[in-house]
Amino acid sequence: MIGKQISHYRILQKLGEGGMGVVYKAEDTQLKRFVALKFLPTNLTQEEDAKKRFIREAQAASALDHPNICAIHSIEQTDEQETFICMAHYDGETLKDKIKRGPLPLLDAIDIATQIVQGLARAHEAGIIHRDIKPGNVIITERDEVKILDFGLAKLAGQTITKSGSTLGTVAYMSPEQVQGRTVDERTDVWAWGVVLYEMLTGELPFKGEYDPAIQYAIVHLEPEPLTQTRSDVPQELEQVVERTLAKEPQERYQHAGELAVDLKRTLHGRVATKRLSFTRPPWLSRFSLQQLITMVILTGRARWKQLLPWGFVAILALIIAILTLTRNPFVTPTTRFAITLPPSDRLPAGAGRSPDLALSPDGKQLVYVAIRGGSRQLFHRGINDFEAKPIPGSEGGGGPFFSPNGEWIGFFAEGKLKKASLLGGPPITLCDAPGRLRGASWGHDDNIFFSLDDYTGLSKVSSDGGESEVLTTVDHTKGEHSHQWPEVLSNSNAVLFSVATTNAISSDDARIALLVPGTGEYRVLIEGGSNPKFVTPGYIVFNRAAQLLAAPFDVESLEVTGSPVPIVSGVQMSKANGGCAFSISDTGTLIYVPGGTQSDRTLVWVNRQGTERPIPLQPDGFAELDLSPDGQRLAINVGWTNHNLWIYGVARNSFTRLTFEADNHRLLWAPDGKHVTFSSNMHGGRDIFWIPADGSGVVESLVTSQYQKSPSSWSPDGKVLAYTALHPTTKGDIWTISLDGEPTPKSFLQTRFYERYAHFSPDGRWIAYASNETGRREVYVRPYPGSGRKWQISNEGGDEPVWAASGRELFFRKGNKIMAVTTETGLDFTVGKPRLLFEGSYPNWIGKSYDVTPDAQSFVLIKNEQQRPRPTQLNVVLNWFEEIEQAFGGGN
Repeated sequence: MIGKQISHYRILQKLGEGGMGVVYKAEDTQLKRFVALKFLPTNLTQEEDAKKRFIREAQAASALDHPNICAIHSIEQTDEQETFICMAHYDGETLKDKIKRGPLPLLDAIDIATQIVQGLARAHEAGIIHRDIKPGNVIITERDEVKILDFGLAKLAGQTITKSGSTLGTVAYMSPEQVQGRTVDERTDVWAWGVVLYEMLTGELPFKGEYDPAIQYAIVHLEPEPLTQTRSDVPQELEQVVERTLAKEPQERYQHAGELAVDLKRTLHGRVATKRLSFTRPPWLSRFSLQQLITMVILTGRARWKQLLPWGFVAILALIIAILTLTRNPFVTPTTRFAITLPPSDRLPAGAGRSPDLALSPDGKQLVYVAIRGGSRQLFHRGINDFEAKPIPGSEGGGGPFFSPNGEWIGFFAEGKLKKASLLGGPPITLCDAPGRLRGASWGHDDNIFFSLDDYTGLSKVSSDGGESEVLTTVDHTKGEHSHQWPEVLSNSNAVLFSVATTNAISSDDARIALLVPGTGEYRVLIEGGSNPKFVTPGYIVFNRAAQLLAAPFDVESLEVTGSPVPIVSGVQMSKANGGCAFSISDTGTLIYVPGGTQSDRTLVWVNRQGTERPIPLQPDGFAELDLSPDGQRLAINVGWTNHNLWIYGVARNSFTRLTFEADNHRLLWAPDGKHVTFSSNMHGGRDIFWIPADGSGVVESLVTSQYQKSPSSWSPDGKVLAYTALHPTTKGDIWTISLDGEPTPKSFLQTRFYERYAHFSPDGRWIAYASNETGRREVYVRPYPGSGRKWQISNEGGDEPVWAASGRELFFRKGNKIMAVTTETGLDFTVGKPRLLFEGSYPNWIGKSYDVTPDAQSFVLIKNEQQRPRPTQLNVVLNWFEEIEQAFGGGN
């Protein structure tokens, strides 16, 4: 092959050969650069499995863009149909050759190991397992950059490309499960990484044998010699890291490479810090106690004074620190206020307060908040005393940040998942599915994360290592409960504070603050009227009510509130829709919040297909939902901030008439005859479906009752079948239908573990459009009705609230503040075009259907904010805020 021209590559020399390929250095004659070409060995050319595995290497590695992973340029074939990969060529040496010269210096080994694990973390985040990590597959460039090579044995998570019972890899670096032919995952790479680090530090393998079976036996049954016995400069912390990576059972190892990277960096940082601060203590000093040392500093002569002065200063400083630690508030520290102004390129999300999109670390030194930069939403991190915030990699589209108890990790929600990311760097780690509208999370000292996903659901928890989430509480609809939100773990007892939103109102004014003791499943109400509870160490529950922060005395021993709440701070931005409030408190007494208060009222507008608005002449109010009558002449509207009631607006006469006068009513829907309005209500204690004559002349009649909350979505064109959404603790939101022609019997149309909603019959009654979060975000789909069959995904970058045009030739849906349209054909088969934007604007989506289209599909009616407030660009900070709380209750200094 040397000197041969293949395509536009001229082969220069052979670099190496392994079980899965032969690698040559070549010159790219087009781009004038050196590359590495990898070919299948001749004896494997005819093996189809080997070719597939070889191609998978290119596909897997080319999808990874990381400085510690070898860059893949292309996959090509020779004229003789030989497949090869064109990779980046690096000048340097393999780690294998480096180790041959003997054990590596400690800091060099840690640096190389850190770079390897960073590359693995990126691959694992993409669902790719290497399965053959070894020194021969790692190159150290002339710039000391680590490059991981040879993803020829890579396996996409959840897919198998090897025959049953076979093993791939190099025996000395195989994990026990790999040796035994069991299922492997990312933790196999963690094991191999531990073997490589052990070898870098000692120059020897941890598991040795004369033959492969002897090595395999050692891997499964024997323990390696401790690092600290073979090398004196290895710190105990590093040995513990390696021991954990080489645990025989996968569940006892690091569960994610990202966690391993954090511990390794901590080991490295600790080592460097120790070197910088170390000093040689005089031998004579060790025989003196601290008290004797202080006495000597004060009483000894000038000669001894000069010798002892540095140590006396250290001792006195230590004494002062001890006094400050053991004595509460020895000095009066004034409360200090200042503002953090975001850079001009950043702004906080609109409606901040719908979820608490900011978090302070427990020590009050680190801040993470959500901001929009360059049109993209992302988490940003900054020290509280720094001038610059940096984006957290991999947090695009995320929200609801919260800190780990040690302040080293930040948890958040993104892409329908609950994730965590290390503030030391590395890609985020997915912990579990979280497909709903986030309603807060809290990380307990027992390394469990408590969280709330959506409206109508209770609290769940998941290990901070990831896994299946566990449901902790169930919403009791018979008691008027709507959802359990905003959990807060008490550090000293692992009891959990949370908000109970009621069906009378989801806002903080009518919510309740409750306490759950884990393990019991029972909770009790502590405070009526409040949301977003936080426990602060002086012994208070701080919570939100009507855009104010209040504090109530709380006894952590009895877990009881011992006094009435007192207002402390006003003007904190919150959402009337769910009581979400934008504030965070550190354990050290620092408060940070977004100023702004509550949301404004809303108006109704007509908008044509070009986006031109025409206001509807009604006074601004708490408009929440709407539905246009079949003839387009009347508008049913849901109005209210607390109890919601139904009104009818006459388009031609400009009349506005109230239709309901009791209970809390939602999800209004015109019947096809235009004579009745269907809706969901808690008037009988649950959340059932009713209807009422639209002219107000009759009485309310019950249509559908069952154990779980349900809301009407769409009537079939003939008015005989009602599609509705039913909420279930296990299967979330499901779509059901019920025939009201004869004996009403509910039938399941779509029941999955995801949230489905907004079912809408096509005008011919043969299809149902709906929204689902099965991909991690809401998208619009269409399925045939009533039978089973394939489904069509209508939206591809997010979609919700599908509405058919009366002609059946268009389907509309929301994409955030955008109104989208697709052409459809609903004849014998279903066909759909490409989504296109009609218009966008400040049209919020609150608690149900927020827009509708006229019968001719030329105009839309939408809810609009009365006044678009500028997005907040400032965060208010209060230092030593606990003093204000104490003073409010007659204490403090």
